[in-house]
Amino acid sequence: MDLDIAINTRASCRNFIDKKVPIRLLHMLLESGSKAPSAGNLQDFRFIIVTDEDKKKEIAEASLKQLWMADAPILIVVCSDLKNVIRFYEDRAEYYALQDVSAAAENILLKATDLGLASNWISVFDENVVRRNLRLPENVKPYIIIPIGYTKEKPRHRKRHSVETFISFNTFGNRKYDLNLFPIIKYKREEQKQDVFTLIKDKLKKRKSRH
Repeated sequence: MDLDIAINTRASCRNFIDKKVPIRLLHMLLESGSKAPSAGNLQDFRFIIVTDEDKKKEIAEASLKQLWMADAPILIVVCSDLKNVIRFYEDRAEYYALQDVSAAAENILLKATDLGLASNWISVFDENVVRRNLRLPENVKPYIIIPIGYTKEKPRHRKRHSVETFISFNTFGNRKYDLNLFPIIKYKREEQKQDVFTLIKDKLKKRKSRH
């Protein structure tokens, strides 16, 4: 699947069917997760695969009683082994660890979409319950739970803000950019500074009107 398609079609699923995920596909998910960037290349992410029905139910209960999670054939609990992270980054270790596991989790979600699998991202849960359930050592912290499986439900894509909402140039809130210094966009205008997004929209409208 094209990366853009995976990014644009990924959706959070809460309705899983009773169908096992082949071990080959699971391995591909974890391989993708393991390729994520990490602070200092410490590769601190750890993936706990949960398939035991009782364990899944207990984890679902501990995740604000989101019981639908237990219907997924697999829960991937994305953790960080903080041992080396603490050694290198001391009191900022958990801050960097969160970034590391988030990058790994997003890789897994996109690969799941690529493979035709349904998924979700759960980050609200009782850490103590999950620790006890998975027998995690003190240095391993759980951050994210990813239910993985199949669904017959059509993905619901929530409305997204336009990309312009999120972008500033050089200082927060500044939407003006010197087009002569912006190599991606090659517009010839008399004004040195223009609202780059307006220019893009104008060009797209002109292109559509020609067809």
